[in-house]
Amino acid sequence: FETTRDSLDLQTRHPLVRAFLEVRSVPVPVYAVLSRLDGSTALSFEPAHSTLSVVPPEHDTRHPLLDTQIYPLWPNAARTMNLGPGGFEGPLVLGGRGTPEDLAGKDLTGAVVLLDWTPGRDFMNAAVLGARVLLFAEPADLTRIEMEGKINTVSLDLPKFWVAGGDARALRALAGQKVHLESQQCWERGEAFNIRARLPGTDVRETSRPILLASPYDSFGLVPDLAPGAEQAAGPAVLLEMARTLSAHPVRKPVEFFFHAGRLDRYAGLRLEVEAIRARIIRAKKEGRSPDPPAPSLILNFENTSRSPQLAVCFTGHLVRQGLTELQRRVSPLGARFASAFRSAAKALGTDPQLVGDAVNPVEGRSWDSYLLGPFAVSSELPLLAGLLSYTF
Repeated sequence: FETTRDSLDLQTRHPLVRAFLEVRSVPVPVYAVLSRLDGSTALSFEPAHSTLSVVPPEHDTRHPLLDTQIYPLWPNAARTMNLGPGGFEGPLVLGGRGTPEDLAGKDLTGAVVLLDWTPGRDFMNAAVLGARVLLFAEPADLTRIEMEGKINTVSLDLPKFWVAGGDARALRALAGQKVHLESQQCWERGEAFNIRARLPGTDVRETSRPILLASPYDSFGLVPDLAPGAEQAAGPAVLLEMARTLSAHPVRKPVEFFFHAGRLDRYAGLRLEVEAIRARIIRAKKEGRSPDPPAPSLILNFENTSRSPQLAVCFTGHLVRQGLTELQRRVSPLGARFASAFRSAAKALGTDPQLVGDAVNPVEGRSWDSYLLGPFAVSSELPLLAGLLSYTF
């Protein structure tokens, strides 16, 4: 690999980097969470130390009936799930699904309310009736959209916590007892990094435009202390495997491997890179020359998951909501070729070709957004908006 290095300490901060000889690090502003995220993150919060104790009637906190860990949910805008230096104490009330029927006749003033995790916003009924803290029992299964339904986008003074399944069952048996909760979750500033490595191509011409393979490498979760880092490492794992393969079987064009941070902040790391590429193109055009270094001829983004055997090629989502008509004409031919090549590869590997989806071109007269539930973002939206050909898998 051809690489440069600006920061030695990055080698120990990011184990992923050890796959390369050296790296060039680019500090980026990040709005993200957790120790698992990327070592040090900008405008993030520390791993929270949050506990719940059920206090016996004599208030002997040295011998609680139950002492367990609770996990703060994503902040209510700027308001984290911090309970202050003394914590919070109040009666434990079972709130069921949070519907008016489940809460009827219950005094929630100053209460800690344990709720079933159900879709929707019924949990706000408990807040309206005076609840001070909400606990959500871990469900058997849930989706990202259901998780996002529990997030408040205003700085509401309503701390919310996730309780693991076994602890939630134990808590139900202790309804009516006083509970003492402690949680210190504070914002802090730091830095994250973009990581890049370059593999030369067989074409030795200096003006050869590279292919950029990109993936976010950080981890986030709407229960920050339980951010699914291993799951979200699927994309970087794909890039590392491609690096191994292409180092043994190089292609004509140079290939750059780009791991970017700040996915949760509208792809902050990728946005920084796209802005830099766009600035080089504009500056070179004004000066009547080619960009140096050359802009990528193609940017392929990998945001894979192990939760589905399906693979789709797509080009846009709901991040910037740009007009699709003009873009689709540009990305349609190559998108169809990608889908066709993947189906051929799937067949050769003994996998059902129907697991490959084409989210670039209409399928049976329906566009990609008619097949998918809920808003989502994909990496390729930002490069396309800057005039760079890009797809996401």
